[in-house]
Amino acid sequence: MRSVLHLTDSAGRTVELENAGRLLRFVLLDDPPAEEAAALAALPFLGGRKRGQFANYLVRIEGGEKLAVFDFSYGRGSRKHEETVAALESPRLSLPAFALRPERTIDRLIPMIGGKDIDFAGSPAFSHRYFLRGDDEAAVRTLFTAERIRALEEHEPCAVAASGSRILYFEPDHLIWPGAFDAYVARATKILDLFRG
Repeated sequence: MRSVLHLTDSAGRTVELENAGRLLRFVLLDDPPAEEAAALAALPFLGGRKRGQFANYLVRIEGGEKLAVFDFSYGRGSRKHEETVAALESPRLSLPAFALRPERTIDRLIPMIGGKDIDFAGSPAFSHRYFLRGDDEAAVRTLFTAERIRALEEHEPCAVAASGSRILYFEPDHLIWPGAFDAYVARATKILDLFRG
């Protein structure tokens, strides 16, 4: 079981993440650029979390692509959530807007009230494990090939959201330990790479 840390404001955490990121050619910025924060906040998941805060914003730019890893917190008190998020911006991406997350019991009620969970008859394990939505169902179905579905089934539960040239990845309610930064980037990159090609 993963532990949730409550350290997004910790100076020690920032220093440790900066050092871990430097080994992978990431640079720590004080804050995300305003236009980037607005674009990220507009993506599914982050956009639905009012008064969310970015912290420990690390960025790496290679081959015209920007990979950012940051802590994102929202809520207050016992309802405060903190997650480490990886966000890729690439001119090679042209993705339909979608949001994928582990399915909760309450999500099974959404179709009863007019909401939509995109399921795949040929992949019942995936459809049971994840809640998937998107404005253009046909485009989302085309994007989620058998290969992508299989890779997500084999991966530990995660959340992925995208629109246009941006895609983000996180493990719900999971704030990484700085010592696990490289392993987190590897897990995130594995999933983000699925949607590049």
